[in-house]
Amino acid sequence: MGSYRKLMNGRNMFIMNLKKIKRTAAICVALVYCLCTPAYAEGNAREHIVWQENMVWDWIDPQMDFGESDIMPFSSGSVNQKVSAHSIRKISPLLSLRADDSVDFNCSYTPSSASMDFGILSSAGKFYSINTQSGTINHMLGIDFSGDYYIAIRNNSDQSVTVIGSVDY
Repeated sequence: MGSYRKLMNGRNMFIMNLKKIKRTAAICVALVYCLCTPAYAEGNAREHIVWQENMVWDWIDPQMDFGESDIMPFSSGSVNQKVSAHSIRKISPLLSLRADDSVDFNCSYTPSSASMDFGILSSAGKFYSINTQSGTINHMLGIDFSGDYYIAIRNNSDQSVTVIGSVDY
C-alpha cells in the first residue's frame, strides 16, 4: 500500500508540475504575441510616413483654376479622379488639420510612367508633396504645422492621368 501511495503522490506531483509548465508556456506565448503584434500591424499599415517638415514644397496660386473636380467631403474615402497634363487637382474641401494629424494616400494611377505629386495645399498656397513615378503611392503624410489645407494631386506629365484609390485623414 505504501508503494501505491508513493506512486500516486509522484504522479500527482508530475501532473501539477506539468500544469505549471503549460500555464507558464501559455503566458509566455501570450506575452510574445501581445508585444509583437502592434509592431507587426503598424509595419503593414503603410509603407512610409513622411512628415510635412521633410516634404518638398513649392508655391501654388491658391486662386488658380483647379478645373472641374469631384471634391468629396470625406475623412476616409475613395478617389477616382482624372488629372489633366501639367495641372493640380484639389480632391477635398478646405480642411482644418492640426499638428500630429495625418493624411494617408493609398492610390494607383495610369499611365504608371507619369510623374505625380500627392500632398496637401495650404490655404496660403504652399503645396507640400511627395513625388512618385511608379504608378502607386502608399504613404502617410504627417502634419507638423496646424492650418487649413486641401488634399491635392499634381500631374507633372504631358498626358492626362487617372488616379484611383483611397485617401484617409
